Amino acid sequence: MKLEERASPAVRDETAVRRWQPHFTARRAAGPKERSVVLSGDESYVVIDDIRDSRVVLRVSAWPTIDPGGRLKFDTDPWNAVADLSELQAAVNRARTANKQEAPDRPLRVGDVFAMRGLQGAGGGVGRALRIIDVSAAARETAKAALYGAAASTVDEEYADDMSLESVRGDPAVGRGVFDIRQQARTTPPPGTLT
Repeated sequence: MKLEERASPAVRDETAVRRWQPHFTARRAAGPKERSVVLSGDESYVVIDDIRDSRVVLRVSAWPTIDPGGRLKFDTDPWNAVADLSELQAAVNRARTANKQEAPDRPLRVGDVFAMRGLQGAGGGVGRALRIIDVSAAARETAKAALYGAAASTVDEEYADDMSLESVRGDPAVGRGVFDIRQQARTTPPPGTLT
């Protein structure tokens, strides 16, 4: 039986549309805390496509949904926007500081991703964004997961069980001073054993 066959119909409902909910790490006095981005419905997915001299080229699209395979799905075509590097850097720094995100003054890089609220179609400029949240780390992790999912082959449950360490039955006989890989330590004889 394949794993897909065991999933309940409620779990495999392909008609349900879920918006991507990224996380970011917020700085606190008690230590970092992961927070989820709260979406209002009009966020744009903005990625830095290129940085040349004092200009930043951005690709802007509607906020992505998640397909049944867990990958990001973009329902609209992206549009380009150009922003002044120093103005965008200042806006992002203010937003990172306000959101208590780590490294609030980190320089912008190609591939950085932001949730920007208030951009309306191709006519809206980045300077008109009402809210900016840096979701670069979450976007990079999501992209890696999609890559690994595409590169890895699927195996059936029987093969996975055969290759699993959990399928080992019982404890192997472990002698004195033998390294037990499962425990990552040298084993010692039980108390009362003659040495």
